[in-house]
Amino acid sequence: TLRFNPDSIEAPIKFELIGIILGLAIYNGVILDVHFPMLVYKKLMDCPLSIDDLIEFDPSTGNGLKAILESNSPTLKDDLCLKFVYEYESCWGE
Repeated sequence: TLRFNPDSIEAPIKFELIGIILGLAIYNGVILDVHFPMLVYKKLMDCPLSIDDLIEFDPSTGNGLKAILESNSPTLKDDLCLKFVYEYESCWGE
């Protein structure tokens, strides 16, 4: 599957250009051999996402979260003091 690297040094406008090209292809009925993770297609179709979509996209994060959620310990989530926040820095300052 194809994924965009958030740490890419490419200008953000180039990613927008890719989106425009893909949108034009869809609009004009042109079939492209592009394979995105299933969650991208689900978001485009406004379908609900699940933990399984996260596992497909990022197995280590998804399986870890699933293990915590399925834990039988009533205080595990509080004991771990976890906040699920995804942060990253890029050279574009966004």
